[in-house]
Amino acid sequence: MNLKPLHKSAQIVLTCLLALHVAYPMLSQGQTVGTIVYDPSLYHDGYTLIYPHNQHRTLLLNACGEVVHSWALEENMRPGNVSYLQPNGDLVMTSREASVGDDPIWAGGGGANIQRRNWDNEVLWSFSLNDSTARLHHDIEILPNGNVLAICWERIDSLGAIDAGRNPTYLTEGELWSDKVIEIAPDEDSGAEIVWEWRAWDHLIQDFDSTKSNYGIVADHPNKINLNYGSSNETSADWLHINSIDYYGYYDLSGQILLSIPTFDEVWVMWHDFPAEDDVLWRWGNPAAYNRGDITDQKLFFQHDAHWGESDMALSPGQPEFTQICVFNNRVPTDSVETHSEVATISVVFDEYEGEYELDPSTGTFEPDDFNWVYTEDALNSTGLSSFQWLGDGSYLICNGRTGQLFENSADGTRIWEYRTPLIGGAPVEQGTALEINQNMTFRAYRYPADYSAFEGHDISSGAPLELNPVPLEVCEVSRVNNLESKSSWNLYPNPSEGMIELSWNESFLTDHDLQIFHADGRLILTASIRAGATHWSHDLAGLPNGLYLLQSSTDRNLNLRFIKMN
Repeated sequence: MNLKPLHKSAQIVLTCLLALHVAYPMLSQGQTVGTIVYDPSLYHDGYTLIYPHNQHRTLLLNACGEVVHSWALEENMRPGNVSYLQPNGDLVMTSREASVGDDPIWAGGGGANIQRRNWDNEVLWSFSLNDSTARLHHDIEILPNGNVLAICWERIDSLGAIDAGRNPTYLTEGELWSDKVIEIAPDEDSGAEIVWEWRAWDHLIQDFDSTKSNYGIVADHPNKINLNYGSSNETSADWLHINSIDYYGYYDLSGQILLSIPTFDEVWVMWHDFPAEDDVLWRWGNPAAYNRGDITDQKLFFQHDAHWGESDMALSPGQPEFTQICVFNNRVPTDSVETHSEVATISVVFDEYEGEYELDPSTGTFEPDDFNWVYTEDALNSTGLSSFQWLGDGSYLICNGRTGQLFENSADGTRIWEYRTPLIGGAPVEQGTALEINQNMTFRAYRYPADYSAFEGHDISSGAPLELNPVPLEVCEVSRVNNLESKSSWNLYPNPSEGMIELSWNESFLTDHDLQIFHADGRLILTASIRAGATHWSHDLAGLPNGLYLLQSSTDRNLNLRFIKMN
């Protein structure tokens, strides 16, 4: 090998590398957005799907925070609030128009449309519900047959509410929005139709007015819904505000629906594909909602993302978490005025023979007495939104919705990965921006494993970060190097290196060529002459300081590899 002076063409390369250094410095420090923590040795390999508020795209992220794929709505549309990736690569997503000022029914979490789109973002079918009688909101659940369960507000006028037994003092807005669950089935005309529904309004109890419908002793009817219970703002038209829905298939032709009712501080279960007249099968979190307890018995506090562990892909039948209910518990009281958040699981026992859940005969409340598992930390504090997902081996992914922070922790609480949605009002921000609460709200996050069938046949190996002027972690620079190597005939190893590096390539060159090593600041470190016919080169880096370097070839533009020298 002969070392040669700086080539004239290196000035051009130097200029490019100086620009590269601005965007990708040798050592990434002080990240405030994008990927902030990443431990590849513990990270559960996969891609994280997010659908942040106030913008119009569903984003698929790799561990380094690069957007490897996205599905875009029209620019005047906004999330409605969820999207779910299907095994064949389709995305079922919800949306609404950005402008809601003239909508007759509107509150936080409002939706309007459900669409199924393929990987290339082509709409396969769509369904809309947003008028003076009802409106889609918050969440959907895709059934095994491809039908979709959806949550809807259902407008009840004041006369209808009073006739049902609602206290008139709670009707200052002149109407009440109850909730119902509808099942929609795609049709042959790229639309969908309602084929089943369950209405909360059909399962009421009230002890306010004996002359009205649904009168009875609330405590004697734990399977019914107290019409005069609800949030601390009892006069709000948005009575139940159901914010999540999940499905568990117990039998061949039927299953159970799990709902989160934050204004009741409860989760409910009811049958699907059984008569819609069936009442609530099981409820938990706040016995005061059916006059069987007080604040000391309350466990849930404006919770979100209630789902069976079965919905988390990493879990399998036989694991205890598979049939447990997972929840993000948003507003847990503390000794101070402020609340904090927790993630938790609930071990429920369903008697399949009797078709019922356990009820404590001494208290008249549903089992169990308490959570099975609870986790919290100082950073976990979101009064709304948010999600929780098991990833396997006791690890889990948390979305702290109001701060747009995503955490992956190991079973012992060790931080494996952390990402913060780099948006303000839906627009990307520069790395280093200090975000405040509610500027980058992210309703949920879900990790799909790398071997998920939806990814087959698609190149999602790399992409661009969402934030402006990105500053990748050093480990992500190594990942980029490895990705480039996997796409070319060049192989550089080891990387990082403590001394010697080896470079090999598949085909020999017919003429001599040069290899050049540049420091990340643009300085040419050396030029090596490679003889025609060679397929291997090595070099000792012992004399070089630790840092990021770039290796290029004078004859093959595909050779543009970064490597790290570190002791």
